Amino acid sequence: MLNDLAAIAAGISLSSVATYILNQVSDTAKDVVSGWASDKIKDLLSAKDAKSLVSSGVRLFLYAFEQELLDAGETSLTVKAYSESLKSFLLDEEVQSELGQSLGLQDGGPRNPDSVVLAKVWIRDSHEPLPDDFDWIKVARRYSRHALQVLEQQQGYRERVLARAALHISREGTTEPQSDDSLALEKYAKAIRLRYGYVKIDALDANPDHARLLLSSVFVEPSLRQVDTRVLSSHEWPVELSKTLVESHATKQFELSNQQQDIDRRLDYFRQVPTPALTILEDPKHRLQAVLGSPGAGKSSLLAHFALRWAEDKPNQRSAKPLPILVELRQYAGWLAANSQAGLFTFLQQAPEAVWQFPTREMRNNFAMGSAYLLLDGLDEIFDPSIRAIVVSEIVRYSVEYPKLRIILTARVVGHESSASVLRDADFSHWIVQDFDEGQQSAFISKWHALAYLQPKEREDKEQRIRRSLERVRSVRDMAGNPLLLTLMSLLNRHHELPRDRNALYERATALLLEQWDVNKSLKQDPELERLSLDHSDKQLILRAVALQMQSSNNGAKGNAIRESNLISIVDRCLKEEFHVEVSRPAAVRLVRQLRERNYILCLLGADMYAFVHRSFLEFFCAWAWIWKYKEAAESNRISLDQLIDETIARHISDERWFEVLRLIVARLASGDAEIAIERILNLESTAPQTAVWLAASCYSEFRNPARDKELADKLASRLLAWTTQKVPGMLTDELESERTRSLVAFGRIAEIDGQRLKEYLTTRATSDPDFVSRQAAITALLHTWLKDEEVQRFVLHTSVNDSHWAVRHTALSELAVLLNPNDSLRAHLQRAVVEDDDSIVRATCVRQLVRIWPADAELYEWFRLVLHQSEDSALSAALTQALSLKPILLTR
Repeated sequence: MLNDLAAIAAGISLSSVATYILNQVSDTAKDVVSGWASDKIKDLLSAKDAKSLVSSGVRLFLYAFEQELLDAGETSLTVKAYSESLKSFLLDEEVQSELGQSLGLQDGGPRNPDSVVLAKVWIRDSHEPLPDDFDWIKVARRYSRHALQVLEQQQGYRERVLARAALHISREGTTEPQSDDSLALEKYAKAIRLRYGYVKIDALDANPDHARLLLSSVFVEPSLRQVDTRVLSSHEWPVELSKTLVESHATKQFELSNQQQDIDRRLDYFRQVPTPALTILEDPKHRLQAVLGSPGAGKSSLLAHFALRWAEDKPNQRSAKPLPILVELRQYAGWLAANSQAGLFTFLQQAPEAVWQFPTREMRNNFAMGSAYLLLDGLDEIFDPSIRAIVVSEIVRYSVEYPKLRIILTARVVGHESSASVLRDADFSHWIVQDFDEGQQSAFISKWHALAYLQPKEREDKEQRIRRSLERVRSVRDMAGNPLLLTLMSLLNRHHELPRDRNALYERATALLLEQWDVNKSLKQDPELERLSLDHSDKQLILRAVALQMQSSNNGAKGNAIRESNLISIVDRCLKEEFHVEVSRPAAVRLVRQLRERNYILCLLGADMYAFVHRSFLEFFCAWAWIWKYKEAAESNRISLDQLIDETIARHISDERWFEVLRLIVARLASGDAEIAIERILNLESTAPQTAVWLAASCYSEFRNPARDKELADKLASRLLAWTTQKVPGMLTDELESERTRSLVAFGRIAEIDGQRLKEYLTTRATSDPDFVSRQAAITALLHTWLKDEEVQRFVLHTSVNDSHWAVRHTALSELAVLLNPNDSLRAHLQRAVVEDDDSIVRATCVRQLVRIWPADAELYEWFRLVLHQSEDSALSAALTQALSLKPILLTR
């Protein structure tokens, strides 16, 4: 029966090399028939026919493999190098099983062999390296196409094979033919690159002068921690509260006593060492994963980068990897609402919103073989609870029906509790994306500026400016842990001088988060509120009222706390008074829920207490509320400058919680008004001897042009210097004693001062102050005021090596690297610190500074490689590895 089949196969012309391999394998064909054919198929064939069919299959595959080698640039001579590898490859049981599938020798009917399996076996067994353009997908399809032609000539055998597969085909629910388009996956790879290849800058800042940035070039891998889904609510706290908990590992300072159990659980969670995200996603032990995070944490970028790594590979590398099927669940939910009887396979095959249209049978095969990742982005963006439940059920069904399929889905932490229980029962592991740490922030800044600025001088200036902001301003540093907000900072840094313009940063950041607030859809569920329409400026008005009330309260975690009932009442009042909403209470409840669940503005502390996610937002909105009263309120309600100063500065000058609010208020005033405000602060020195002068200096340092009022500068310098040298027994706490020295940083912005007296004082503080923070501030003030003074430079260089506290050495080295002109002496000093300093953070920081200052020095990267080989410090090794990963980008600037 199979003589014709063998004759058709024999008609294919093979080279002498392939003929040699065919003869070698055919001699042992009787021993390998069992590898090609399953036990259930053997009753269709005699032993002789089975051997003939196997020999024909070998011939067909060798032809397909050889043709792909020639297409990839090999010649009839160079293909000889693959003979021994091919012989061994064809005797592998996995390969035989896959190739037998196309000849009907396996269960389920004829199908293409899985190119991923073939590629993996070739790589696993260390066979001869293939050309870069070699494509296993084309080999598999060329082989399968010839095998199908053979089967079509053998009606009797073909009919019996199909009959054997009928039950399987019925279960699959489709008999559609497979696509023979060998370019299909290349087109899919291109579609991924087109949709996800670039950072979506326009959504953050519509300024047309921003360069297009490849996501893969600026992507910084986040870290993950595994989370117990039964306590998800305990992971929703303000950033500063979480950081304090992690750093102190103490609970006595928390006023939310009823949350002690949540605090203990969070401590257990933070004791985990964060793991690089891609390590988790690719770990075969975690087949089913849910990646959770706050808005802007980088969940979508992580999945996009995961798919792009496959799409940007060369064909032979791509063939060895599972196919990433990326689905944006928001689009799928919208499509599902209009096509209620359909499912994911139909969406992938038909929906225009899908990245690519995949044949259903091909997808089912990929799912069954485990040769695909199903990447599901944004479960939280399915707003309709009934549709979300359907999608979650479908995800669970696929996880059971296809036990080899890898599924990765993303969602926000808030609001995931109901889905989490279902997914947990289906064996999904849950992970939370961590905020960027200092190293990740630095790596992102390096990558971003390397691509965003073509002129070296502009690039260096902008990069130094944003780094100084992160080092010196707590509120900016806290926000930079969120990749979305760090990206926004990098964009605004082009035209704004951070941190001096942090009012602009906060306003743009909150507008960005609020513009994603799809609250109007929720409001329209109430017919009486159908006409209500709130834009982001309306929502900012509401938040100003909330912040003003919270900041004025004496309760909560340093003011950043408000009871739910009070919060709803404030929103309710705003809707009535500002927007004339008659039925306002239901809208207020929905708005509060949306502020928490969708916008990353408010979070739930526990019980019935809410807080701003970033205290910076609370301080910003509170300052803005007072400025609005002074500048923008209706004339009948507007307050004077004297009233503004009396109600804010004079009333709260002794309250540390208000210091940043007061600085933000002064920074928003016009120049003349700001100088009046600073004069008033100085005049309050008798009322607040511990804080007035320091606050005045801090506000003055916000000026773009510190020399604009010489008389005020002289007065301030004199008062501040007198205050820092004056002892007030019994009045200054240790913290305020340190604050006196920290305030001296302001002198870097004031030119006319008693130089020698101040320099001596600062040098003494930098040398002998028992508080390391005071020593840091003194060093910073020295360098900023006497940068060109060689004596000061030598002193700071000495301190950067000899101070007992790592943070002081870190500050000294960082300031030297930022402020001094690059030279061989500075480079040698930084390199010496990389290998000799006792602290990991200091060593890693020096690596990043070296890369920033000398980004295109090939010799430096070779030195990094040598140090990495010898390093036993994990933090230093991570910094060196990151630096070496940047080498291709930086050397081609």
